[in-house]
Amino acid sequence: MINRSTVVVYGYDEARKRGEKHLTALQEAVACVRKEFPGMPISETEVRRVLAKWRPRGKEHTVLLVSKPDVSSRILTLPDGRRAKVLYSVSVGYLR
Repeated sequence: MINRSTVVVYGYDEARKRGEKHLTALQEAVACVRKEFPGMPISETEVRRVLAKWRPRGKEHTVLLVSKPDVSSRILTLPDGRRAKVLYSVSVGYLR
């Protein structure tokens, strides 16, 4: 479920950047997933599981970094000529 994990991390991080407390950021991550994927099951408990996997506390670990590309970078032309819309940019990083 990389789609769900991506949107959870993005929604949570955006809420925290705005200064929201942890519990509010969890709720906003749930709302973000429900908006992006209306039929996908999600709960605050599942958000906590995703964060535990991709944002563990207290040790060096690999993290999921998610951002939305700017408007000029949202459309990519693939090698076969088809065009794709980029919704999120995802990177895997190492946090110390």
